[in-house]
Amino acid sequence: METPKNFATGVNKIVFDFIWKQKPAKIKKTTLIKKKSDGSLGMKDFVLFDKALKLTWVKQLCSDSDAPWKYIPKSFLSTVGSTELFQCNYDYNFLDLNGHLPEFYKQTIHHWQEIVSTTPHSKTEILSQTIWNDKFITIDHKMVYLPHWHRAGIKQISDHFDEHENCFLPFFSLRNKYTLNCNFLQYYSLLPVIPQSWKKLLRINSGDSTTPPPPICTITCKLLYDKLITLENLPPPTSEKKLLSLMASQKRI
Repeated sequence: METPKNFATGVNKIVFDFIWKQKPAKIKKTTLIKKKSDGSLGMKDFVLFDKALKLTWVKQLCSDSDAPWKYIPKSFLSTVGSTELFQCNYDYNFLDLNGHLPEFYKQTIHHWQEIVSTTPHSKTEILSQTIWNDKFITIDHKMVYLPHWHRAGIKQISDHFDEHENCFLPFFSLRNKYTLNCNFLQYYSLLPVIPQSWKKLLRINSGDSTTPPPPICTITCKLLYDKLITLENLPPPTSEKKLLSLMASQKRI
């Protein structure tokens, strides 16, 4: 369900007004809402909690169940790969979304981008990048999605890359490997738009390790909320800043 505009902000105001009895706050909001493990009080920020609740819908949509309610959102998202969209490193502003997409879906897709958006810096991270709806792979300022390539099993950069030869699969090799019915124009339109910086890293043979994101089926509202809090990059409590400043000055002495 779509949350009315400014509803969560209003709830925040009501709660904080109640805590401080309509008087000026004695503790910064950032100190109240940061995690307890960071030296704060762990109070809920309802704007972020509203986002986290919306994002749990993605887990339900991507689950293995064949619930009838899923047919509608999957139909709306068919132009961008249906539920596969949530595995992509997309930019919401460049998505080819259905013009009649309900506002709730728009908000959720926009919020999901916040927690999954990444910039790959290693060979392993690049190979695991989903080709489709990737903000770094664009043609005429639009992200790419080729449904028949996707259905054939070409999803990640690693599906298009031969690690033994350390190069991208040639046109006929790609067609034969995936029994793909495509023409060379599609092939040669996609290959040049893969970032040159990625291609340089892919030519390096040395392996590297990276921690993959948790599967969508394992995410929880708490995990999503903690991620959103982390992304806020909130400053430390004033007392912690003063303590660090005092320690730094003592070291100089």
